[in-house]
Amino acid sequence: MNEHLRRVHTDASAQEADVTEDEEDAKPGQKRKRATARHSDNDIREELKRLRAENEELRRQSDLHSVQAEGMMRQIQQVCSRFPLNGLH
Repeated sequence: MNEHLRRVHTDASAQEADVTEDEEDAKPGQKRKRATARHSDNDIREELKRLRAENEELRRQSDLHSVQAEGMMRQIQQVCSRFPLNGLH
């Protein structure tokens, strides 16, 4: 649908500017080849690699924060046990 809108509902000068290499190579009645498929595969692989590294870093930070939170909870419990507040601990 978008392709139809682009081709039918744009003026000729804008349409000429939008022609890609894939469209230039396509012959009438044939499907367009995706020369950029290899590039997009590489882009996807790079993005996946980046996301995995980011995920690992976030897991490391989460583990560190959990350890810190547990330590603070122990400290709070120790303080509360030393200084009871009217029996509320």
